[in-house]
Amino acid sequence: VVHTVKTPHDTDGSVAFVVEHAGKRLGILTDLGHAFSALGPLLQSLDAVFLESNYDPKMLESGPYPEELKRRIVGRGGHISNDESALLLKKHGSQRLQWACLAHLSEENNQPEVALRTHYRVNGNHVPLLIADRYGPSGVFEVK
Repeated sequence: VVHTVKTPHDTDGSVAFVVEHAGKRLGILTDLGHAFSALGPLLQSLDAVFLESNYDPKMLESGPYPEELKRRIVGRGGHISNDESALLLKKHGSQRLQWACLAHLSEENNQPEVALRTHYRVNGNHVPLLIADRYGPSGVFEVK
């Protein structure tokens, strides 16, 4: 079963997905807009998650984007930063969560090692972390 979850991202019809099979739940949570209240209970219900970790605030601030685009990205309809993503996992990641795959990383304003470093700083090794490939398939990740 595929469930949709409306997100406050600033595009029409923006949704996240939860794929449920045999009692296991996988979240595909990108283009979130901001850490809205329904994310906590949703994360607590998942066995695995692809979670937006879009940008590093310092890289965005010093990067080449125009100020208007920077404001959009950090605004309530934009994207989730590495820090926000890590805090979501810290606050709402349950014992049930087998792994988190950091996804939707900005090519201009993030790097896989920066996202991982932020998540490990906030969460330690509490949840195994993976990185979704920007350019192709990321491999097969199992939910047991």
